[in-house]
Amino acid sequence: NFLFLIFFLMIRRPPRSTLFPYTTLFRSVINNYKLFQNYPNPFNPSTNISFQIPKSSEVKLVVYNVLGEKIKTLFSKNIGKGNYTVNWNGKNNFGSPQPSGIYIIKLYAVSISGNYTNTIKSIMLK
Repeated sequence: NFLFLIFFLMIRRPPRSTLFPYTTLFRSVINNYKLFQNYPNPFNPSTNISFQIPKSSEVKLVVYNVLGEKIKTLFSKNIGKGNYTVNWNGKNNFGSPQPSGIYIIKLYAVSISGNYTNTIKSIMLK
């Protein structure tokens, strides 16, 4: 019975060509702008913010406190299509550590075809 089971499983195994649709699911297709939730969240002392850009764009990633005051410009560049990750160390533009609290991270992107903005909420716990 054991040999029959092994033989049966060998015959029933799908050909390798059927595996390709499953492996392509893990490829990142970049069709639109996207700002992903930072990780870790809550964080102490630093966090990573990832975003994707579908076409060449002028991109800014800015951190604000809950009062709307600009804390830190993390990224400001003209970049091409791709996935990007930026680290925020919890400090402001002057290098001062920020207190525990809620921070708003905003992505601005400007391209020939239009503008895009999105925000996420992040929590720093000390």
